[in-house]
Amino acid sequence: MVGAIPVESISIIGNEHTRDHIILRELQHPIPAEFDSTKAGADRDRIYNLGLFSTVEIQQVDSVYTIYVVETFPIIPIPIIEYDEGKGVSWGGGIAYLNFRGLNEKLIFGGVTGNQSTYFFDFIDPWVWGDHISLGAYLVQYTSDSPVYDYQLMIQNIQFESGFYTGYNHKYNFEIAYQYISLDSSYSTTYEYSRFPYNFSLTSFTYLNGLIYYQYDTRDVYTDPTKGERLKIRLSPALGLSNTSNRLQVEISYKKYHLLKGIALDPVLSTNSKLVFKDTYNLPVFEKEYLGGEGYVRGYSPIIQQNPEEVQSRMEGSQILYQNMQLQHTLLPRKDYRKVELGIDLAYFIDFGISANSPRNFSLKNSIIGYGAGVRLFLSGAGVISIDFGYNPYGTFFVHPTNGDY
Repeated sequence: MVGAIPVESISIIGNEHTRDHIILRELQHPIPAEFDSTKAGADRDRIYNLGLFSTVEIQQVDSVYTIYVVETFPIIPIPIIEYDEGKGVSWGGGIAYLNFRGLNEKLIFGGVTGNQSTYFFDFIDPWVWGDHISLGAYLVQYTSDSPVYDYQLMIQNIQFESGFYTGYNHKYNFEIAYQYISLDSSYSTTYEYSRFPYNFSLTSFTYLNGLIYYQYDTRDVYTDPTKGERLKIRLSPALGLSNTSNRLQVEISYKKYHLLKGIALDPVLSTNSKLVFKDTYNLPVFEKEYLGGEGYVRGYSPIIQQNPEEVQSRMEGSQILYQNMQLQHTLLPRKDYRKVELGIDLAYFIDFGISANSPRNFSLKNSIIGYGAGVRLFLSGAGVISIDFGYNPYGTFFVHPTNGDY
């Protein structure tokens, strides 16, 4: 019987650019040992989650633990066409080197202009030494007018980060950043609606920002999980320099995936809960949260003025309570098209949220609900591209495009 033959060595086939040890360090299957398909499947998921390969397969060939990979393109030019809800379209370009030196290092730089102006340089090595000990550095300058209030925002940020794992599921990350923010109330632009005036007591802010981030993650495949859970806890203190007040933000979220076996199309049911708390002492205007849009309740706009009058007073706050339920199934199975993996899912969702200016003010009368359907496009190198059509009980709807994990 083939299953009784032990695997005694490892062979990797297809990694023309990626160094062998980048793949080998993800393996948990003991060698030598009898082939275990469950452990091999977990190894396959870990290698696939690196985001370097459009195909990963693991098989036993005689006594060899054989890993087949198809590398996606390590360097991707970025023709950036970015749509920000409420701000419109921006455009630009850059380079994403997703597998720099064949070591899974990320080197990304570029710029965007239009309704927002951004210049950025990012470098991250996700595993320098030890147990996933990472190092990263980020430089960014961002300028955009506020679509809600009558001012322009400019942010300059230099950031350094590091992190580590304990086991594979417990992940920690730490950041420190110097940030300068300025507000220009003399800036004016043309919108189809009137922006709210704002009385500024300060127009410049300087911070030494920190981040303590813990994540418990058991998802099988990050881009399209069928099982597992993810708990995220983010503590973001900011030490105000000069005349700037200190800030503090706490964010807790929990997402769970359930594969519904025995049902047509094998759908995946997911639930997502999130709490956001901010210290409201001298809270600057750019720290306000908006309940509508792609990040929270779809079927509404993050811009207060674009929503039905009945709910405009519920959209802005500094504290958020959010709940999502989503059903997702495959329309076009993911397939490798010459180093590019492509697949399409359909998703159906319902979102619920409450915004408040104090945790004591959470009330169901301030809640909103949205629902709708969308498309999930899986593209190797780009991750998940989503287009959602969100509706609300007041008879209006919004389109919510986004790129990344929702």
